[in-house]
Amino acid sequence: MSGQVFARLDGVWQPLDRGLRGTRQLDLEDVGGTALDNLYAVSAFGSMVHFDGNKWSDIALPTNRPLSGVKVVAADEVYACGDDGTVIRGSSSTGVWQLISLDSFDESFSAVERHGTALFVAHPDGLKTWDGSVWSDVDLGLEGEVDCQTLHSKDGYLFSFGYQTLLVHDGSTWARMVPPTTV
Repeated sequence: MSGQVFARLDGVWQPLDRGLRGTRQLDLEDVGGTALDNLYAVSAFGSMVHFDGNKWSDIALPTNRPLSGVKVVAADEVYACGDDGTVIRGSSSTGVWQLISLDSFDESFSAVERHGTALFVAHPDGLKTWDGSVWSDVDLGLEGEVDCQTLHSKDGYLFSFGYQTLLVHDGSTWARMVPPTTV
């Protein structure tokens, strides 16, 4: 809240938010980056900021819709998502930011993740994917309700974490994961 950003360095939490902390209407929803000198953060108030290792800078975006997710794939490939189907692509290194979603999306996206060559966005009722030119709904092939909130790609698997649902894609099919219980 209020622009706070911390990193765990050498076993100690260090503030990285000089110049951001206390900023009104900068309630950060997500932070991502390739290194401590290339961080991006998005806010519920429709803004994005970039940290170059020394200072935070505001980024001029093609929309002011609330943002909730950011994925930094590389120094020159950054995605952000948010309300009303907003998906943005660009980078501070190029200075170019563009909307890559359709105005016809009714969903508000909560997370964005690159998996293989495709981009995925999560919304409360499922996922959408973008192959670089076309958006489509992801057919999970599962019965019953699902909820998708956060995405994570690791070791060839794509995970979707919801409030009630944990899903995993192994490259060919989606499956529900049942978390272990503790007694």
